[in-house]
Formats: sequence, structure tokens, C-alpha cells
Amino acid sequence: MTPEEEQCFAEWMEEDARHRHYFASFERHFCGEEKYVLTAERKSSCREAFLRRLGQRRPRRVIHRYLLNMGRIAAVLILGLFVWHQFKKGESASSLHEGVAIEQPRMAETENHGPIPQRSSYGVTLIDEAGEDIPYEELGTWSKAGSAQLDNAGGLLSYVSEGADAPNAVEERFNEIVVDKGAEFSIRLSDGTQVWLNADSRLRYPVRFNGGERRVSLQGEAYFDVSTDSLRPFIVVAAGADVVVYGTEFNIHARSTDCVRATLVEGVVAVSIDGDTCLTRLAPGQTADVDLRHGNITLKDEPIELHVGWKQGKYYFEATPLEELFAELSLWYDVEVIFTDESLAHECFTGCLSRHLPLDKILRILQETTYLTSRRQGSKLLVGRGSSDE
Repeated sequence: MTPEEEQCFAEWMEEDARHRHYFASFERHFCGEEKYVLTAERKSSCREAFLRRLGQRRPRRVIHRYLLNMGRIAAVLILGLFVWHQFKKGESASSLHEGVAIEQPRMAETENHGPIPQRSSYGVTLIDEAGEDIPYEELGTWSKAGSAQLDNAGGLLSYVSEGADAPNAVEERFNEIVVDKGAEFSIRLSDGTQVWLNADSRLRYPVRFNGGERRVSLQGEAYFDVSTDSLRPFIVVAAGADVVVYGTEFNIHARSTDCVRATLVEGVVAVSIDGDTCLTRLAPGQTADVDLRHGNITLKDEPIELHVGWKQGKYYFEATPLEELFAELSLWYDVEVIFTDESLAHECFTGCLSRHLPLDKILRILQETTYLTSRRQGSKLLVGRGSSDE
């Protein structure tokens, strides 16, 4: 507090014994000496009052980039302290422009007992030019006989650089990386471009780029850090959209055949619908929604954390329907989500969750801070409405 604020607070404390009692109770609660319990009845009435007030107000953007600094969220102090308490043992988020050090292909955890079983134990498989499946456990041996190198310490598959000593292939030979649900993986292509693949994604690419362009195909979601080459554009084919790049960092979300989303972090990117010669350019910080059904491209100015936070191990949500939120969680934790109350699917959530927590803890946080309840039935997750006391 400033000296003026401290003086004001001291006067408030002296005014009434009830003030001193209130502050003492507040202090004991946030020092962990007592637990505040919100009854189901009180929680229900608070929620009804909140929804009534929300209906009277014009919706406004809740998250802005500067609000992500916790020191400035004075307006939501109590919720901020709770979230800090839940995450104080976790990792601090790094800059969005820093590389991710992956000790091995990351795996989501459903409980404290360990990772989800996958097709390979790490959930990563390479399909070579002959169509053979190479699980992650065999990539080290496979790479020694080929044109790639696996860095087990960094969880990175690197291809031979296209320098003067690189073999001059007559035609392109393609490999494909398949990342299962609950895993993520990183690959460095022969031109120096690095790609981070999110869960349930696959990337098809040439072992060495030939010709006047560098073209890859993506299904799922990936973050690209493209090596600059003014003579050869880098093109990502995703569903029915093309993303043309000349050297930049961006994210592509292509999990639907109806819509592809591209978010530009830095550099220059242009998007187009397959067969259309008209390119739509993005500025850094912009997101392009490519509507493949109606042939429209819409540019949005949104916080990039909402779309690229997964690369740093965070989920950022802003007025996100619960159906979309749990769709993300189902990919990372490999569960089937079922809403026992279908109206919940369209209600919205704003907040930040860590991808490094076990699913049970994520669900506990959601249950303690909202009106949701959840119950596991094998690989299914039942999500319903109720109080945290149920």
C-alpha cells in the first residue's frame, strides 16, 4: 500500500470493531488457517444473480494481453488468489516466442498414476516413404540408417539440412508423423523449419524439399516456426485451405473439414481457399477463420494466447462454450465427454488451465470454481450441473 492507502486502511480499522473482525477472518482464511465453505443454496443464488446481471450488460472482452499479468487483476482479487493457490507448484509460463524444451514426447496424465497407454508408449509414430509404421521407440535406430536424427533428450526429430552436401534427390520422398491423443511432438524439417504438433495431429512432409516451393500437409493442430527463404514460399495445406508463408511463426488449427483457423504470431502469412488465387494477408496478432462451407475468410483481432497457449502448456479460454472447452480436454486426456445436461454445452467459460495437471485435478478446479460436476466411467467423462458439495 502507498502511505495514503495505509492511512486510509488504519482509519477504517479504527472505525468499527466489526471491521477488525472482518479483516481478521479474511486474513485467517487466506493464510490457510480456516476454510470458507459456500453452501449449495448460497452458490445457487449467487449464480442466478450473476446471470441476471449478465443479461443486463453488453458483453465485453474479458481477457486482454495486459490482464494476463496477475499483479494487475485487482478487480478479481479473490479468484486470482484461488487460482494462484492451485497453480503455485506448477511451472511459470514462458514467453510465447521461446522454444519449448521437451525432455521426451509429452503425455497427458489422467490420474496421478501415470500416462495414458498409446499405440506406442509415447504416442508418436512415423510412417516412412515405404508406408511402414515406425513407433517412437524405434525412431533412434531408424534415423541412423536414414536422413534424420532423433534427439531423445529434447524429443526432437531433425532431418539433414539442405546444404551443399545434402543428397540431390530426383524426386521428393515423403514421411508422415502421427501424434496420438494425449501426446505432442516436435520435428525440424530439412529446410530448418521447426514444427510443434499438438495431440491427435499428423504432418506429411518431404524428406528434402525440391523445386520452387516447400509444401506440407496438416491434419489437427500445429505451431510452425518457418525458416526464411524468399525464393521458396512455405505452404501448409490444411483441409481445403492453403497457408502461404515466407518466414514466420504461426499456429494452424485444422481439426474440422468445415473451418480452418490460422493465427499469426510474427512475420507475414497469407491464407486462401483451395482453388482461389485471391490471398488474404494477416498482420501479427491476427487470426483468420476460413469458412470452407461458405467460402469466406474472416480476420479477427484476438489475444494470441487463446490459440497458441497450448504450446507453452496452458489453455486460455475467453467466453468459450463448454462444448469446445471439453473437446480440447478430451484430446489431451483421451476421454469421451458426455453432457448429462445438454444445455451446459452452450454455456461459456473464461479462464486459464494448465495442461501439465492430471485430469482429476483439472476437473476438481472446474468443480470448485463453477457449478459443474463430473464423474468418470472408464474412458467416459460425465459432466453435469450441480454444486461442488454434491
